[in-house]
Amino acid sequence: MDTDGRYQLEDCEMEPNFISEKESNSKFPFADKLPEYKDKLEQWMQTEKPHLRKDFKLTDAMEILPLNRSYLSRLFNEGYGENFYRFVMRYRMTESKRLLLSRPDLTITNVADLSGFSSPSVFGRAFTQEMNCSPLQWRERETCTKKQDA
Repeated sequence: MDTDGRYQLEDCEMEPNFISEKESNSKFPFADKLPEYKDKLEQWMQTEKPHLRKDFKLTDAMEILPLNRSYLSRLFNEGYGENFYRFVMRYRMTESKRLLLSRPDLTITNVADLSGFSSPSVFGRAFTQEMNCSPLQWRERETCTKKQDA
């Protein structure tokens, strides 16, 4: 401590295992567990299908993984190379395409709802952006293609 009561840098002891913020942010601290976490997450997505809930959010994955929100986000970004939104969108798009082909009785609104989209318009925009055509156009094209292949 100097003469006016302030501490000097040398008065403070550093923790022996101190890791700077830059170092801690540079690598996923559970990198060795990444394959295990990804397997567990994908199994959960396929069996429980949480992506079909309209209110599904990042923190819901805390049910199965011992990670906080920040590390969950990093799991998606570093483990999958995409953010949580894109990850969920892939699952929802797969489900919507399955329903469009296997359930011709369903309206586009029904498909949007059953695939976890918050509204038919959100579904339509997402589908068109991903597939370069509307869900209805895609269904018609794929149905014709399947008939020609048969």
